[in-house]
Amino acid sequence: MSDIEVTMHITSYNRPQRLRGCIESFFSSCEYDMSKLELIIVDNGSDNEEVLSYIKNLEVPCAEYRYILNDKNDYPSCLRFAKIQARRIAKGNYFVDCPDDHMFVVKSDWISENIELLEYDNTAGCIIHFAQPEYRYAKANNKMIRLPNGLLRSCHKGYADYHIMRREVYKELGEYEYQLGREAEDEYMDRALKAGYHRNIMKIPVAFVNDDGYSFVNTIESDKLVEYFENQKIPITNEQMIALSLHHNLIQK
Repeated sequence: MSDIEVTMHITSYNRPQRLRGCIESFFSSCEYDMSKLELIIVDNGSDNEEVLSYIKNLEVPCAEYRYILNDKNDYPSCLRFAKIQARRIAKGNYFVDCPDDHMFVVKSDWISENIELLEYDNTAGCIIHFAQPEYRYAKANNKMIRLPNGLLRSCHKGYADYHIMRREVYKELGEYEYQLGREAEDEYMDRALKAGYHRNIMKIPVAFVNDDGYSFVNTIESDKLVEYFENQKIPITNEQMIALSLHHNLIQK
């Protein structure tokens, strides 16, 4: 019987620096028990030999590592189908979905923290662990309320594209309608909301969206990050996380 509790799924395509930064930063910063975690990389048809070689020869300090190499990239449908592929073979009771352009900079056991929150709040469809770009918070459908435990709850969305979620919720909601392409995510958000689920956002995120191709250097202790943002009245943005990381020499261009 498998002892794996969490499946970390990373979607990849033709970006060797970002894929390497995502994986190295995750294992350098996450304090979760790695004997309970598996890593699955789903590559959507990369033709970059550096990416393919990296995936095939990767060694990671977790219980199990597997990968799927798809033959083609039918973007954007492939992004949603990659999640389906990973979850069909996943052993964990919790799924962490992450694209290759996320950079983890906060040293903490955020996975255990999120698991506790998911078990405490059965209406949480998922929890977002990364800081979103600032412009997204200005959208009308991103209205949120602050919960007593510091989490932010989305009022109009029941799901997020990349997150941590319970297997039970995924089994209840079912697979993506990935054939819908760009509309697949919205359809799944609506499906989750109608089922009574909301998406939550961590008060203090642990990663940012690496749109500018930064490289990973170091991590920051979670208590220092909490202290830095302790008086934050609005969600922490991707831009703030990048600025803080540069200030502490956690990343480099």
